[in-house]
Amino acid sequence: MTEPSLIAVFYSKGRSFLDVLRTVRQHHPGARITAIVPPGYPMPPEERAAADAVTETGQARYGACDGAGLIRLARQVRALRPGLFVITFDSPKLELLAAWIGVPAAWCTFDGQLVPIRPTLANVPAHVVGRHLRGRTTYAGIWLATRLLRVGPKPR
Repeated sequence: MTEPSLIAVFYSKGRSFLDVLRTVRQHHPGARITAIVPPGYPMPPEERAAADAVTETGQARYGACDGAGLIRLARQVRALRPGLFVITFDSPKLELLAAWIGVPAAWCTFDGQLVPIRPTLANVPAHVVGRHLRGRTTYAGIWLATRLLRVGPKPR
């Protein structure tokens, strides 16, 4: 894979954005990094130094019912022409955004890896259903184990 010339890193609440920016810089030292943050985000000096450019989104939050806002956001990121779009979590909402943007995408793991993802508008719902079924199956296995397996000495 060729080195991307511009990488867009999308801010998500709940994760150290500085760690994500540093991970991207470590994996792609020659690329320009653009941090995409919500409007009014108080970007600390360390984060500002880790990114080559900062772009603010049009809104602070985007919801599933805000189709026009999501389309504007996707167009805004597409206009940057990034060679790679990095999200901080592998959530369905962020994967859908990556699919709408139409550039190669990756998500940053907690152990500092960039994992390539290939989201499409068709496979994101399948991914959601798969996660749901895997979670339900795991829960059912735990429920059965706690009710059917004996713990401790047998009663006399």
